[in-house]
Amino acid sequence: MNTLSVRMAFTHRIMHLWRCRRAMGVSSSAFLPLSTLKDAKKGRVRLEYLTRKSPEHAWKEFHKMRNRNAINAFHISTMINCLTSSAQTRAFLEKIRDWGFPPTAEHYSQLVYKLYIEGSKMGAKGVLDEMHLRCSFEGRTKEIVESYRRRTDEEWGKLRSGTLKNLIKPGPLCSMENAWFMFNRMEENNVLLSYHYSIMMKALETSSVMAAFLDKMRSKGVLLNEFCYSHFITQLIIEGEVLKAQKVIEIDLERHGTKLEKHVIDRLMQLSADDLSRMRSSKLLYLKKIGKSEGAHVLMDRFVQNDVASIHQVNALLNTFGSVEKLEQYLDGVRNQMNTVDDGLAPNAETYESLGYFYLLEGARKSFIVKNIIRGRMRQEAVQPTRRMMSNCQIPPNKLFNLRMGRLKTLRWLYPKNIMPQMDFLEAMDRNGIAEEKHREFVGDQLRLLTHRRINNTRTSLPQQER
Repeated sequence: MNTLSVRMAFTHRIMHLWRCRRAMGVSSSAFLPLSTLKDAKKGRVRLEYLTRKSPEHAWKEFHKMRNRNAINAFHISTMINCLTSSAQTRAFLEKIRDWGFPPTAEHYSQLVYKLYIEGSKMGAKGVLDEMHLRCSFEGRTKEIVESYRRRTDEEWGKLRSGTLKNLIKPGPLCSMENAWFMFNRMEENNVLLSYHYSIMMKALETSSVMAAFLDKMRSKGVLLNEFCYSHFITQLIIEGEVLKAQKVIEIDLERHGTKLEKHVIDRLMQLSADDLSRMRSSKLLYLKKIGKSEGAHVLMDRFVQNDVASIHQVNALLNTFGSVEKLEQYLDGVRNQMNTVDDGLAPNAETYESLGYFYLLEGARKSFIVKNIIRGRMRQEAVQPTRRMMSNCQIPPNKLFNLRMGRLKTLRWLYPKNIMPQMDFLEAMDRNGIAEEKHREFVGDQLRLLTHRRINNTRTSLPQQER
């Protein structure tokens, strides 16, 4: 047989299988003809890329493909990976059934995996019973589900650790709300281990919050491991509460039967001032990147109260303010609270660089930056402008529009439940007559999305299709 005959025979075979599956009641999109297989593969590859980089854009692309009737079972399976909990996955499967796409065995197996991660073995058994009734359960999918049953509690514990770490790790998939929801589900099903608690302690803001968390663990009979106390002692030290940290080491550890290695204690108690300053800045940046900017400001207040704050920590929070006016108020408040500028809180070049950049985004002219900041305040305080600050003054007007849109998106990312910083920035641009319709539309969309999240329970609600 020549090449053409082989290709024609293969095409007829594919079409025959497709007609058979349609006769069995399976949607036509679940098994595409050969002419669209390449397009389907491209669509799945694009969705897989977007789910790793930007789940929000992945959902928009998915809904566009659904409107074109171009989705299939593989695309649905890819989007299920974007969902965190079993409740979200179950709601999505009901939604696609309403769209005319009966869930396949692979979709049910993904739901079973999420139920096992949450520790709900009875829920997983119920889904398996439903799977046997509604779809074919054989081949590779059956092997995957059987492997779930064979895994030990220790193996599932490691997988749960990976799930929690991914949810609190800064990045596009980070979601503290989903992380705590999963944590609570695991706690309800009595599958949490001590190292799961230590993972969640990393995302707590202050030592007082950590202390309350440790008390809650003890009240539930959880055996605290050395990592929990290590996180707590480290947090006390970077907040400047060295005496409290020593009390925890000398009294609390012995009282609760937990032991820390001597070299660990020595390393924590002998940290240099530079190391502590870097650790404070890193903690603030971490809280900011996971969407807990309010918590970062609370921690910063603790640094200021204990006289351990420096201008590096101040600079770490400059990006969290919606308007220059509030940023200036914050800088003045920090200096006045310390009542001196000789203690390391005097603004440096990085401070003025950020300040000038935000002035430019709000519509200030280059002449204002040069006159009031570079030749004014910076010369008065003997601070040399950086090369990047001078280049910022040369940003062309056509690029400023994209930078302002990027600023709105950054504020949305920093404050996932608070739209006020975006509205402050938009109001400042309105005052200067530079706000454009797209800026207003973006903030309006965020306001409608926030209202939708408040009305619907975020545990089960799904990303909405654009109208």
